[in-house]
Amino acid sequence: MKNSSFFYRQYDKLKWANQKKTKVNFEIFKAIGRYIKSQHRGPLAIFDIGCGIGSLFDLLTHELRKQNDVIFEGCEPSAVNYGYFLKKAQSTFKKSTKITVKNTDFLSVITKTKFDFITAVYVFPHFIAEQLPMTARKIHTMLKSHGRFLLVVANESYLRNRLQSEKKIFIEKNTLLFHKRKFEEWMHYSDIRQIGTVIDLNRPDAYYIELFKENRMNLILTKVLKDSGALCTLFVFEKA
Repeated sequence: MKNSSFFYRQYDKLKWANQKKTKVNFEIFKAIGRYIKSQHRGPLAIFDIGCGIGSLFDLLTHELRKQNDVIFEGCEPSAVNYGYFLKKAQSTFKKSTKITVKNTDFLSVITKTKFDFITAVYVFPHFIAEQLPMTARKIHTMLKSHGRFLLVVANESYLRNRLQSEKKIFIEKNTLLFHKRKFEEWMHYSDIRQIGTVIDLNRPDAYYIELFKENRMNLILTKVLKDSGALCTLFVFEKA
């Protein structure tokens, strides 16, 4: 089951077009929009990993509407989500909006742009462990000097409690070895209301902090957010 495409290909079977109706992840998107707006002035470049149907870009174009010279780029490996994004993009985004999304996985992305911000909302649970060091290195390479990576994953304490109390969603536990340290990895089901069920791979906070520290990115902010009844954690890493 743990191949490099299984986890994100699951999204081809989901009704992600219902996101606008359910508002799932919207509180996260709002928090990201407020953070970016508060931290940056002037020309701006943002890349969203696994941008789905483009809902974050939709919100950011509104949040940053008074800023000029904003470039949006992203990738979405699900052909279904990408097709829906293209369909709605014509009516959602102004012709003047500089937005480029590729139907590919992140490690296959080719771009010459250097970014102020790279975002990943509930995307890392769809990378297998072997891909994560390469992913972190690529993020570092794509960021401008002192650029920032915004990572959102399930809140560790919230997830541990759910896996303990809802045995039916737990699948298996694995052990990851990173620089002679052992970390747990939990495979489990995640039900997204009115959208569908996916299998996720989650790891403890300490793993991600160590991973990005190894790739010369310093943790500068941790914030717990609530969205659609669930808790998640926003990590902000800055390129050293």
